[in-house]
Amino acid sequence: MRNFLIVALGIAVCILGFKVYSLNVAVNTLKQSQKAAESTVVVPSIELQSRCSEKAEKVFKVGGWSTDKFADYVSHFNTGLGKCFVNVRDSTTDKYSATESETLIDAFEGKQYGSYLWINVFSRNKKYWEVSPTQCKVTLPSGEEKECRSQEEFHTLAKVYME
Repeated sequence: MRNFLIVALGIAVCILGFKVYSLNVAVNTLKQSQKAAESTVVVPSIELQSRCSEKAEKVFKVGGWSTDKFADYVSHFNTGLGKCFVNVRDSTTDKYSATESETLIDAFEGKQYGSYLWINVFSRNKKYWEVSPTQCKVTLPSGEEKECRSQEEFHTLAKVYME
């Protein structure tokens, strides 16, 4: 009986040793794949960046915006979403009012993801910082539409597309 217990104990120790070894190998494999995943940075190809830039310029021109009328745009290929976004900014001023607007668009699909509109009518006798935007919203990738109260908040919400 004593020999049987020694043999059984020896087998149990071997099985436990094998289990510990297997778990150690699995943990090391996971650590290596995590390091590989962290070191892999997805950079859009020059071709994708170039196509995004060209399409953003077309969106800007077809939309009727012009750089000689205080408008400009920024394009960005978002690798995580696999899409090209363009943020068009426009400012106008006349003797009655000042207007600032921004429009965030998927350059290829034409879908609008965000809009900001601020109008200051001078006859209201308010300082520019006292005037809230007329419109400020961004649709997040989840589909949720978020309202905002300032241009800074608009930029914060739009970062998910432009970074």
